[in-house]
Amino acid sequence: MKVFDRHGQAVPLGTKLGSGGEGDVFTVNDHRKLAAKVYHQSLSTEKAAKLAHMAEISTPALLQLSAWPVDVLFDRPRGEAVGLVMPKVDGHKPIHLLYGPKSRQKEFPNAQWPFLVHTAANVARAFAAVHEHGHVVGDVNHGNLLVSADGMVKFIDCDSFQVHAHGRHYLCEVGVSTHTPPELQGVSFRTTRRTANHDAFGLAVMVFQLLFMGRHPYSGGYLGKGEMSLEDAIKEGRFAYGSGAASRLMRQPPGTIPLEATGPAAVLFERAFAAAAPQRPTAIEWRDGLQALMQGLRHCQANPSHHYLRTLATCPWCTVERQSGFLFFTITAAQVTGAALHFDVTALWRQIQTIRPPQVVPIVAPSAFQLQPSLAVKAAREERQARAAAREAARREAEARAKQLKFIGWLVAIAGVIIGFGPAINHGGILIVIAAAFIGTKIGSSSSRPSDFYSSYSSDDTVKLWAAKRDASSTYEDVKRRWDAATNSGRFSSKLLELERLKAEYDRLPEERRQRLSRLENGRRAKQLEVFLDRFRLDAATIPGIGDGRKVTLQSYGIETAADVTRDRILNIPGFGPALTNKIMNWHRTVSTRFVFNPNQGVDPVEINKVEAEILKRKQEIEVTLARGPAELQAVLSQAEAALAALRPQAEAAARQLAQAEVDLRDA
Repeated sequence: MKVFDRHGQAVPLGTKLGSGGEGDVFTVNDHRKLAAKVYHQSLSTEKAAKLAHMAEISTPALLQLSAWPVDVLFDRPRGEAVGLVMPKVDGHKPIHLLYGPKSRQKEFPNAQWPFLVHTAANVARAFAAVHEHGHVVGDVNHGNLLVSADGMVKFIDCDSFQVHAHGRHYLCEVGVSTHTPPELQGVSFRTTRRTANHDAFGLAVMVFQLLFMGRHPYSGGYLGKGEMSLEDAIKEGRFAYGSGAASRLMRQPPGTIPLEATGPAAVLFERAFAAAAPQRPTAIEWRDGLQALMQGLRHCQANPSHHYLRTLATCPWCTVERQSGFLFFTITAAQVTGAALHFDVTALWRQIQTIRPPQVVPIVAPSAFQLQPSLAVKAAREERQARAAAREAARREAEARAKQLKFIGWLVAIAGVIIGFGPAINHGGILIVIAAAFIGTKIGSSSSRPSDFYSSYSSDDTVKLWAAKRDASSTYEDVKRRWDAATNSGRFSSKLLELERLKAEYDRLPEERRQRLSRLENGRRAKQLEVFLDRFRLDAATIPGIGDGRKVTLQSYGIETAADVTRDRILNIPGFGPALTNKIMNWHRTVSTRFVFNPNQGVDPVEINKVEAEILKRKQEIEVTLARGPAELQAVLSQAEAALAALRPQAEAAARQLAQAEVDLRDA
């Protein structure tokens, strides 16, 4: 094919680099930094004018970050426009290969979370440059942005951008629903002028996918009735992450880090996805927020491949890896070298064994104190004894007086009888006898009654002493409970048991490594099949009923390739019933039938390295915990000793108080 530039000069096409729906891309002979795109069909006058204007307004900044058109190709000098010339993009790969966990381990094996944050910041810078020139990307999607091994990004397919040139807007007539903002869902792009705020939504989605291992911000569990498509979730603002997800009837998918793990970016995500009428974060705001996140990261002590926000108490990647059973990041060669430092577990264990558990020290008992009754109790006792002696003397005096009165009374009675029955008996004499007898017996009986002075004695002091003993006993028992807790060796024993278990696991690691490598050798066929199926990406597959939205949902639940497909996994994804599952399984079976086992092929070195990395990771985790063991055991001892030192004066005071209360009560 012969093509010509706008000056009528022939442009020699070289090797075909690729082919797409619109056209083919070729190298340009004698111009190694240029490439040519030749469309399958002749261009409209509108499209040709757009490309010509783009070539005229190209700048060094645009050419550095994109495959921006620098010339138009014609089928003949001054003929019809059939293509464009643009900078050639070498050493870059589609960005979705970076944020997809499985593809990243293959295409970017050394990429860890800081690299993803760094790349996301560069994506924001690229968008900012486009917007500063007055243009809009429009068709934001994972296929038109490429990333290099050092995290630099470049746009491709720039001919679809919305371009502002010579006072005119050339619209972007295409778009992908997964990166289209709510207000443009279902809208025709052929007549819609996009804005930088529309781009900001697609940018936020791409940043989210980079930081959240390919997950889509609106893909999660729908808590309402019926199905919720990804497009409807976007349209209705059902952001699946953050504290307000439940109020939006969404549940964050499993195996994902919490939104707050992104630090400064978390607020930007909320503004981009959860706001009702958003003025979304600009590309510059994303750049600054991601830079702040990068500066706030630190290494995980348990796993050198993990980096997380230093303000968090624990590493979220350790948590999600335990939950999912999938390693999101691999340990780099430099980290392996740094981790291979000498660790003398034998010497460390000897040190641990020399630490003795807390000594059981009995609390001081009240019987340890030989006390005398208190002065107040002794005074009260002496006062009671004096009152008792006085009462006894009064009682005896009363008894003597009673005897005297009784004697007199009987004398009066006898005298009356003698007089009454004398010779001068008459009616008056009878009355005298009766009166004398009555008076005499009355005197005798009344004198025999106890005096009011003998009223029973009730001691308020004794009641107070019983109350004092109860209070002292309660105080002593409370201190004793705290004393027993401080001297309890349970915490020490529990920590020592944990260290013993880890030491045993550490000693078994060489044998576990040998067994896992042996299983790799024995499972070569299964592994070859898995590697074969991994070549068939779901996003590139044509499956009836499985469009872009459903593919993104599948990816958000960890389904990237045919190797990830199982019936149970698909059925457990919201919105995928038996019918859709059967279609995916049919595709999986069709792909699987093309597999041929090669018995001469050895174990994939990548798998061997994976085993080595996992064993090393676990070895380091145990070493970190064991290394803390002596200090933690010693801390238990120190805490017990400090607690006893603080409690000893209280215990002695409580025991003395109780002993005094018991002595006082006995004395009383």
